[in-house]
Amino acid sequence: SFNGGGGQLDVTGPLGTSGFAYRMIVDHDETDYWRNFGRNRQTVIAPSLMWYGENTTVRLAYEHMEYLVPFDRGTIIDSRTGKPVNTPRDRRFDEAYNATRGDQDSVTLQIDQTLNERWKSSLTYAYSRNSYSDNQARATALNPESGALSRQADSTAHAVSHANAVQLTLNGDVDWGSINHQMLFGFDFEDNRTYRGDMIRGKKNSDFNIYHPVYGLMPPSTAVSAKDSDQRENLTSYGWFMQDSIQLTDKWLVMGGLRYDAFDVYAGKGRPFQTNT
Repeated sequence: SFNGGGGQLDVTGPLGTSGFAYRMIVDHDETDYWRNFGRNRQTVIAPSLMWYGENTTVRLAYEHMEYLVPFDRGTIIDSRTGKPVNTPRDRRFDEAYNATRGDQDSVTLQIDQTLNERWKSSLTYAYSRNSYSDNQARATALNPESGALSRQADSTAHAVSHANAVQLTLNGDVDWGSINHQMLFGFDFEDNRTYRGDMIRGKKNSDFNIYHPVYGLMPPSTAVSAKDSDQRENLTSYGWFMQDSIQLTDKWLVMGGLRYDAFDVYAGKGRPFQTNT
């Protein structure tokens, strides 16, 4: 096991007699990384509220998460053998500052409606935001004989992504003659936007030896690369779909469907900003 621990609180119950119910989850975990240094830490707070009506169910959920995870690029391949270098499996080739830190928020709203004995509909909306920064001492070249490793101190600062998604479905149970049809009609929409602010690119050095590692000789860089910064990736898409499951006999089922998708992509980077998609 790895040094550390955690705990969880999970409480649920009704709110009066009006059909409302709640759930509250609080979770925290913090452990050492399995390699020779690094730390994992995650805290989650997730309240949710449900309402149960005669023909309608509504669920509203929120989650907030804060996290710290090692930014570990793993091992290095020996060009002479085509295999991983002959070092202990838990030895890292980066620095203690190799980590990603961030926080995330998400909201989900789901409404299920029973229209009659054969038809029901569902509407789901979800939103999420993820904000993070990372640092890394990135390996760029290795002399497998001497063990000299070239590394570059890189970083991503002020990165944030937003995502919105909506889905509407209609499910029906239809008998046409002696044949049963399970029908599904739907529409979905997604909008994803990612922004990475300062892209930091340090100078390369070869002061590190994978066979005799000495850590702490390469500090994090603060040199912002203008041509790589302000990265933007926006993707918007929507689609219509339908599906029919035909029950031919007790043993045979035929399923068919159609879907139409459309999307728009916008991407670019740099100061000044240059569009590339």
